[in-house]
Amino acid sequence: MLVLFLLAFFLYGYCIKRAWKVARFIKRVKRRLRRNRGGSPNLTK
Repeated sequence: MLVLFLLAFFLYGYCIKRAWKVARFIKRVKRRLRRNRGGSPNLTK
């Protein structure tokens, strides 16, 4: 039971780290797109 708990905890932390990296990457891409397009209103829904 302890092994299962440790495995779940490890997977939980790994997923959070991956999601944080992906969120940062998406923010950077969105900022770059907004700068290139000049803030067109149809992108911000």
